[in-house]
Amino acid sequence: MITFVKIGAKHVLKTSLFNYLLFLILLTAVLQWKHWQRALLLITVLSFSYLLAISVGLISNVSFNSANLKFLILFTVFSLAVIKIFKFKNRYIRIKKEYTFLIITAVFGFLNGLGSGRNFIPEIEVFTNNSIPVLEVSLGFSVAVFLIVFTLITVNTIFFKYIKIDKLKWITGLSVVIACITLTNLSKQLIY
Repeated sequence: MITFVKIGAKHVLKTSLFNYLLFLILLTAVLQWKHWQRALLLITVLSFSYLLAISVGLISNVSFNSANLKFLILFTVFSLAVIKIFKFKNRYIRIKKEYTFLIITAVFGFLNGLGSGRNFIPEIEVFTNNSIPVLEVSLGFSVAVFLIVFTLITVNTIFFKYIKIDKLKWITGLSVVIACITLTNLSKQLIY
């Protein structure tokens, strides 16, 4: 059991897969400890879509081009950065934007599940009951994401509450930097 939980957690915590960290930084850029319920909802959506994608990959046995998946994952992070840069002032649009974040989170989790599932599905297929290892991988993924998100929320709380950093400048600055990083990686994906 422990090995599959470790596999799921290590996948998120790999330094070579910085797209998780960039995405989670963007997703939680405005959240503080008082927003823990929203953070938990985002973690749940991300984890469920990841679990769903691994299950689909295991059941359907369909293979996806890894270069296309990497491009789509980076494009999802870039899209979130652009949305965060262009904040809307209208309250009606803000409500819709919250659903937009949930949808982007679900798409990101699903794409990552499809991409990472290719790596450990052969190990899972050895078992007669595939559901237990898939749930264990998803549990490891969820725990790692939970730890990262609540660490980021703690940092945000310190920055906003005690250091008094301007939220709009913080969100815009992070979003611009992450958009530049992902745009650079997207262009590399297109060239190669």
